[in-house]
Amino acid sequence: MIPEYDDMRSGALRWPPYSGRHAQVYFKWGANYQAGVYQVVENLTPCVPYEFSMYVNSRGNAGTVPHTRIGLDLQGTQITLDHDHNDLIGGQMPPRTAWSAEQTILTTWERLATTAEPLGTRLTAITYANPSYTGDQTAWYDAWWDNGALVQVGFPNGKLPEPTSWNSPYIDSASVQHTFDGDNLLLNWNTTVPGSTQVWYQIVGSTAPVTTTAPMSHTMFLPLIMRDIWQATVLNPTPTTSHSVSIPGMQSLQSGDKIIVRLLSRRPTADACVTEGYGNIEIVKP
Repeated sequence: MIPEYDDMRSGALRWPPYSGRHAQVYFKWGANYQAGVYQVVENLTPCVPYEFSMYVNSRGNAGTVPHTRIGLDLQGTQITLDHDHNDLIGGQMPPRTAWSAEQTILTTWERLATTAEPLGTRLTAITYANPSYTGDQTAWYDAWWDNGALVQVGFPNGKLPEPTSWNSPYIDSASVQHTFDGDNLLLNWNTTVPGSTQVWYQIVGSTAPVTTTAPMSHTMFLPLIMRDIWQATVLNPTPTTSHSVSIPGMQSLQSGDKIIVRLLSRRPTADACVTEGYGNIEIVKP
């Protein structure tokens, strides 16, 4: 027997929603169960992070373990074909689902969250409950869900995850071009498959020669020593094979100053999103 599903409207089912006037509830007496609600969300951008969050309130006998969690399937799988329980994947959850931690407390609204990057243009948002109780009383279980949200979020520090190699064959090194245009350094390159666009860069300034006043003076050139801190351009998440980036702030540079750049693009594979990288490329200000 599957649980009963209902609209958890305020005043109708023993407990108010987390907020507003409506929420989703499913409940059951007796044996434990596996159940949930899912939605396939379309028109997303591949290989950028999305956070799915949901508030859940689980109830049952004292000692019930709710095993409630939420997930994002990277492939956007439609889990069921129709309402007669004909499912696509044999009753199993999609294998590439990024799950949240499980709820740990009964009778409390708790926010669960998980983050994933779609491999295409869709994700499947899933709520899941598999409560268990081993006491002598007749078991009863409630799972209440409210305030679900799916939002695009950024990568940490605004940077793509670092690639495993800085000599990716997916970035066509022969296509890399740069030009100085007033205050901007313009970079263009191509990739063999569509992906997002970002550049990491450092500026290494040259210094004027330092001449001592002692007899038989010697001229010394002192290089500027940089820490390994890379600035990043704003990520362009739109998949493309023709990439273009403008780096401002070039007017303050002197002739001979170097800009060291790394080209990055994030793309989907069959199993995960990966970052492709190429660099270091040294560009000298004329």
